[in-house]
Amino acid sequence: MNTAHDFLASDWLQKVNLNYPGTSGIQMEMLRLDLIHPLISGNKWLKLHYWLKKFREGNYSGILTLGGPWSNHLHACGYACFQEKIPMMAFIKGYAGMDNAMLQDLIRWGCTHKFINRHQFFDNTFAEQIAEKENYLLIPMGGNGQEGEAGVIEWFNQLPLPYYDYIFCSVGTGTTLAGIAKSTISCKKLIGVDPGTGDKNLPERVLRLNNIIGGKRVSLENGGDKMGKRTSESSAFMQEWLAQTGIPLDFVYTAPMCKTFVKMAEAGQLVQGSSVLLVHTGGLQGNRSFANTPG
Repeated sequence: MNTAHDFLASDWLQKVNLNYPGTSGIQMEMLRLDLIHPLISGNKWLKLHYWLKKFREGNYSGILTLGGPWSNHLHACGYACFQEKIPMMAFIKGYAGMDNAMLQDLIRWGCTHKFINRHQFFDNTFAEQIAEKENYLLIPMGGNGQEGEAGVIEWFNQLPLPYYDYIFCSVGTGTTLAGIAKSTISCKKLIGVDPGTGDKNLPERVLRLNNIIGGKRVSLENGGDKMGKRTSESSAFMQEWLAQTGIPLDFVYTAPMCKTFVKMAEAGQLVQGSSVLLVHTGGLQGNRSFANTPG
């Protein structure tokens, strides 16, 4: 796995110039984690590192993990297992007969997948029992857990980044946000943007995180009503962002994060003259669902 020093040497820390109201007086940079690897995308590379290490050091027969039908985590984990010749089983929240480009990738990489209903998907004991029966290492959805968090912490600890007034990061399970908060990266405010996960436990997790690191440095902003909902407005924002910066966004995570940043800047919630780091967490493969989604 590449080191953070290799990462920065490639100059993937990119300056961002925007002409939205309120942004002209703010120094903006984007951390292009989407460029770490074309298939093990963005923060998935970081979060899988110690999970794969745990597999290698254990006596497991394979890996079992979960995700949705367009899951970036499943896509990244599927390719990593394919590369390392690890048998993988994916539990996918959906119904038999579903088919798309991401699922076809998993099939091509030799991943066994099974569609399960919503109840089974969120029933931890269901996956745990199957993993124990098959002697598979169970990786939680999104690479969540201490292993996923440790990979984020280690990566960001190696990054010789300057002090930022604000760091923005999209939130799914909250693993990446927690890893950044517990790393040595220095900032005045770390802002997690919930793209509409519907996870009612996220505010409590942020509260516990602040108790661990001290103070109220981490906050949570609402970036959408329903995760993965693509509208003409969100599509227009992504196109405009690409035109202004040359940086593609994914519509599930990074687009809501960047839109929230722009809204806060326009509302005067960010101090003029401040420095901002936007963390691009990857996941661009999910944009392939545009062809299957109306709007």
